[in-house]
Amino acid sequence: MVYQRITRALLLCAGFLSLLSAQANAAPTWKQILLPSALVSNGGNLFPLSDGNVFAVSASGVSGGYITSIYRAPLSAITAGSPKWTALGAITSSTCAHCGTEVTTTMMATPNGTIFIALSNGRGFSDVLYWNGSTSSPSWSTVTGYSGTASSFIYSFTQDSSGYTYFSPAWSGDVWRNDSVNATAFTKEVSHVYTAFGQKDGGIYAEKIMNLGKGDDWVGCGEGGVLDSDLAFTSATTYLASGYSGNCTNIAFNSSVILVTRYNKFPNDLSSINTSTLAVTNYACALPRSSTSCVSQAVNSSLGSLSFLNGSRFVWNVKETSTGTIHLLMSSTNGATWNDITPGLGANCTGSNAGLQQRQSYQPPNDIFAKCQRGQYYWVYGPV
Repeated sequence: MVYQRITRALLLCAGFLSLLSAQANAAPTWKQILLPSALVSNGGNLFPLSDGNVFAVSASGVSGGYITSIYRAPLSAITAGSPKWTALGAITSSTCAHCGTEVTTTMMATPNGTIFIALSNGRGFSDVLYWNGSTSSPSWSTVTGYSGTASSFIYSFTQDSSGYTYFSPAWSGDVWRNDSVNATAFTKEVSHVYTAFGQKDGGIYAEKIMNLGKGDDWVGCGEGGVLDSDLAFTSATTYLASGYSGNCTNIAFNSSVILVTRYNKFPNDLSSINTSTLAVTNYACALPRSSTSCVSQAVNSSLGSLSFLNGSRFVWNVKETSTGTIHLLMSSTNGATWNDITPGLGANCTGSNAGLQQRQSYQPPNDIFAKCQRGQYYWVYGPV
């Protein structure tokens, strides 16, 4: 009897381990996400954040009276196929002076769970607001220190290893940081960052805080080369400065490489900077085509559409100019080669129905989102 019980226990344990192994080795698949009705009706954006949640944002109405509705659900519930979205209030023309004219560009979570959201109208105002953290009486308020006056959009937030949050209103080239970790008051750290380092004035479209072995650095680019500055903005190294052309639209990195995309500069619109040697490699034909059909280009005008996943994996959301086709590409080789993971998406997210998922300040390491039909449909791919 004891022998039979031990045998049965061993078999059960082996079966459980086999199940875990099968789950761990399961091939990634696409799954459609159940969205809040506001997105189904009006479209919108999903923003996965580092707090383990995904925020859904949808605007309704007309400019001057936009109502931006915000929802939240756990990423784990979304990937499991059963999200329950919690409404987190709305941002309206009464929330701030220009909120009724602005649309959401990006979001970020701080280490203690403070949620920032950036809204811009591209015509003089880009506001940053934060959530009060309440689900029963949610409200959104503007941060202090930063007035919201800006000639262009805020495309991304980034954070250093201590948890400070940074952003740059694009055309200004200014960089702002909150006054303490999790604080909702911001101070300008540097004005016109390109000219601060003796270069032609220009805006910042992409920025990341990186530790490349000498502590945190601010690395940003836009209408110029890639700047690598200390956090005090007292000194900087410039990459891709010689012969640079085409606005920089994305930066993504791991411990081995920094990947940079530039707008509409095929065939060398994807560059890799080796973090050890600082050698630059320009990659041609980003899409997985044959050598005889490498004639059209992947347009990298979509900001925030290149992200690091895990290990040597990156994801890149691009559009072909010749056909208008959207591709979601994944690299497992630090950007040297790419595979098209678009096949497997449903009919509501293929061809002309596909869209560009962009302006993500945070990318989950194991899940990839596909935006479809202005955000009226979304799919998730994983685990990778």
